[in-house]
Amino acid sequence: MFHNAGPIVQNPLSGPADSDKFWINGFSWDLVWIFSGIWLFPLVLFFENLNPIYAAAVFLFWIGHRISSLYLAWFTRSYRPLLLDQPQRFILIPGMLLLLTGFWLMLPESLLSIPFSIRLMSLAVLDYFWGIYHFAAQHFGMLRLYRHLDPDPGNASEKTRDRWFSLGIGGGLVIFAEILHGTAILQEDWTGPILATIFFENHHHLLLQLGLFFSISCMLLMLHTEFRAGGNLPRMFYLLQISIMVSAAFLLDPFRFLVLWTLQHWMVSVGLASFLGGNDQKIVRDHPSSAFRFFQLRSRWGVLILLCILSILMTPIMELEALSADSAYSAQWWPEWWNWMQQQSWLPILFVIGFSSGFIHYLMDRAVYRFSHPQTRSVLTQLLDHDRNCHNS
Repeated sequence: MFHNAGPIVQNPLSGPADSDKFWINGFSWDLVWIFSGIWLFPLVLFFENLNPIYAAAVFLFWIGHRISSLYLAWFTRSYRPLLLDQPQRFILIPGMLLLLTGFWLMLPESLLSIPFSIRLMSLAVLDYFWGIYHFAAQHFGMLRLYRHLDPDPGNASEKTRDRWFSLGIGGGLVIFAEILHGTAILQEDWTGPILATIFFENHHHLLLQLGLFFSISCMLLMLHTEFRAGGNLPRMFYLLQISIMVSAAFLLDPFRFLVLWTLQHWMVSVGLASFLGGNDQKIVRDHPSSAFRFFQLRSRWGVLILLCILSILMTPIMELEALSADSAYSAQWWPEWWNWMQQQSWLPILFVIGFSSGFIHYLMDRAVYRFSHPQTRSVLTQLLDHDRNCHNS
């Protein structure tokens, strides 16, 4: 998200009040949707039974976040010129990903002598690494977005620091913590022999403590650098949030960290897409397109509700990509339906849809929030700045 963000219009984006001008939609909205990791941390730390909360989040936000960038690209007027000018990025490449995933899973073993279970696991491994990168890239993108909302362009090295902090701390250190806890998907097949060594067994707690110390030290260094550079408050909040969540990877049990890590990511995607989509509808309200009228909702709440409804409807199908029934709420709540689906001959088609939709989501996020592309940057600037322009006019 917001990959390789380049320079944006350097005029200050003055909001309804000077105190709000560096936020996306004011402090309260940003706190709920963008900085949710800060207030979610005490929830996952102290709340005894997180299963109902996470189940509700999965159904409301998981698929909603996965299709949020697709909604912006295909069903908003603002993005339509991009859709027409870059069909290879928004249509052809996603279609090729769907076909490649289908070929990999559906080709008979007479043509591809690899067992279906191995093919499935290989996609899960790819999804794991790509997903970790995707999460880290979102953190980098949000840090750059808040810099773009600030008229101060920052210094030349800031972008590099943001990238290394997001990818190193928000990506690499998370993988390290998962390996230490034994929760990474690679645990059984790749890292098991390494982690079973005497060195690991004798230094497990020490490595957890070192990882925690390293994440906190990097946070303090980044916050100190940001403060000396002028103290962009939203960026400081986001840096704090990343460090809280990464530190939680070393402190919390794996499930509690999973709730914190994924729910923050989903809320950023759904909240930002609802904000941008709602602003798009305000811009084109007087010029509806009959072909897109159903999707051109009248408010941010309308976009949010649409994404949540689609998420609720699609989650029981998409959860079939889970490698075990234990990680799927649909299997726990409707075991008869789950067992019936597992016996259907067309089940591999659902695996294709599930995995390919995740891969397409990773690419579509990059395409929709690609600040380095001038035309995409112009669309995002217009949507982000709509409320401010309306206020100033």
